[in-house]
Amino acid sequence: MRSDTLFFAGFIPYLIHEMWKTTMFSRYIYGVRGVIFTFLCLGLMLLKVMLYDHFSVKQIIYSAVLLIVGALTYLGTGNILYVSLMVMVIAAKDVDLDKIIGVWLAVTAAIMLMALTASQLGIIDNLQYVSYDFFTGKKMVRNSFGIVYPTDCAAHIFFCVLSLFYLRRDYLKWYDFTAGAIAGFLVYYYCRAKLDALSILLAVVLFLAAFVFKKNKLWKKLWSTIGPWVTPAACMGMIVLTYVYKQNGPLERINKFISGRLFFGKAGMDEYGIPLLGQKLRLIGNGGTTDTFHLHYNFLDASYINMLVVSGMVFLTVFMLMYIMIGYIHRKNTFMLCALSLIAFNCAIAHHMTAVEYNIFTLALFAAAGKEHEN
Repeated sequence: MRSDTLFFAGFIPYLIHEMWKTTMFSRYIYGVRGVIFTFLCLGLMLLKVMLYDHFSVKQIIYSAVLLIVGALTYLGTGNILYVSLMVMVIAAKDVDLDKIIGVWLAVTAAIMLMALTASQLGIIDNLQYVSYDFFTGKKMVRNSFGIVYPTDCAAHIFFCVLSLFYLRRDYLKWYDFTAGAIAGFLVYYYCRAKLDALSILLAVVLFLAAFVFKKNKLWKKLWSTIGPWVTPAACMGMIVLTYVYKQNGPLERINKFISGRLFFGKAGMDEYGIPLLGQKLRLIGNGGTTDTFHLHYNFLDASYINMLVVSGMVFLTVFMLMYIMIGYIHRKNTFMLCALSLIAFNCAIAHHMTAVEYNIFTLALFAAAGKEHEN
C-alpha cells in the first residue's frame, strides 16, 4: 500500500463527514458517533505517518509543537477540530499537494451539487432569508441551496473557485476567468454574500495577473517578498481595528459594511477576554433554520478574532507562524501566494480559516510541492 493511499483513506471520509455537516443533510449526523468517526479517520492518517514518513530533527520538533498545541487547545476548548487540523497537516507530509487539492475539490463539489439538487427537489430545505441590500436598501432574498446558511454556501463556492484556479494555474484560459466572474455575480445575486462575491472577483483579477506576469521578475520578486507576510498582516490589522472600535465611532461605517464584525469582535474581547490556551464558549450564530435573528447572537465570524478569543493566543500565534512558513516554502510560486492572500482577506471577515472543508491550503505546510509547481 502506498503512503498517500493510507492518507486518503483517512482524509476522504473525514472530509465527507465535515462537509456533510455544513449541509442540511446534517440532521443525520450524531455527535458521539461523529467524534468516534473522526478519531478513526485521524488514526488512519497517523498510521501513514508511523509506517511511511521520515522526518528530519527540525520536522520532528515542528510536528511535536503542532500536536502539543492542537491537544492543549482541544483540552481548553473541547473542540476536536484543533487536533484534527494538526494531524492532517502532519499526515500530508510528502503527499502531492495538487492531488490533495484535487481530491478535496472533487469531494466538496460533489456534496455541494448533492445539496443543491436535494434542496431544489424538496428533499432538504433551501433556507431563504430576507435582508436589505447595503448599497440600495432594497429588500432581497438570500438562498442557501441546501447549505446551512447563505454565506456558508458562498464560502464553499469561493474556495472551490480558488482551488480550481490554483490547480489550473499553468493552463488558465479566458473561459476560466469568465466562469469565475459569472460565479462571483451569481453568488451575490442568489446568496447576497458580498464578501465571497468580491473574493471571487479578486481571485479572477489576481490569477489573471499572475498568469500574465508569471515570467516577470519584478512581479515574482514582489510576491516572494510580501507574500509570506500577508496573512499575519491581515490578522494584526483585524485585531487592531476590532480592539480600537467604538460603537458609533469613526469605524462604524466599516463595521456596518462588514455586517457588524467589529462590534461583535469587540464585545467578545471585552466579555470573554483573551485566553492563553483556549476556552469553552457557547457561540450562538445564524444558520440551520429561518428563525429571525437570535437575541443572544454572539458569534465571532472573523477568523482571527475567533481564534484569538476562542482558541487562544498560543494557537493563533502558531497558526500564523504556519502560514508564514507556507508562504516562505512556496515563495517562488506566485499562484500559491495569491491564493494565501485571498484567503487572508476573506477570513479577516469570515470564520472558515481553520476548517478544512473550506480552506484546504493549510495542508500545504508539509505536502509535497517540487520544482514542477513553481512558475
